[in-house]
Amino acid sequence: VLCLLGPILVRELVHFAWVISDVMVILSFGQTGGAAGLVQSFHRVIATVFNAWMSLIVEAAVWSNSDSAARQRILSRLVSRVSLVMEVATGSLLLLDTMRKCADYSLIIPGSQRPPLIDVIKGIFCVRLYLNYLHLKMQKQS
Repeated sequence: VLCLLGPILVRELVHFAWVISDVMVILSFGQTGGAAGLVQSFHRVIATVFNAWMSLIVEAAVWSNSDSAARQRILSRLVSRVSLVMEVATGSLLLLDTMRKCADYSLIIPGSQRPPLIDVIKGIFCVRLYLNYLHLKMQKQS
């Protein structure tokens, strides 16, 4: 399930983090003391943790020397790669399941039932469409 929903979840988590960051900046803009100071402190802590984490994933010099637009591009590429890995994992699971269905259908194993032919054909068709989608997506990213 994580492989299927993973690409969407990763994108939504990153989007949610950017929105929260923007809201925190807006809340603390032009205000001093009290709640604004607390929001600014919390934002600084979160930004420091996030920058340290991204410096571990991406080269520290690249991340620390980039402006906010470059950081968004770096983060976008990272999210895209993570999504692609999850999509390839999903395709692999579909392929393995279809191969198992084909083997169950074609081999006579004592004590097991053959899956219906329509299920095998559906599986092959589904895998073919999904692999074609991945191939086109990889060509598009190159």
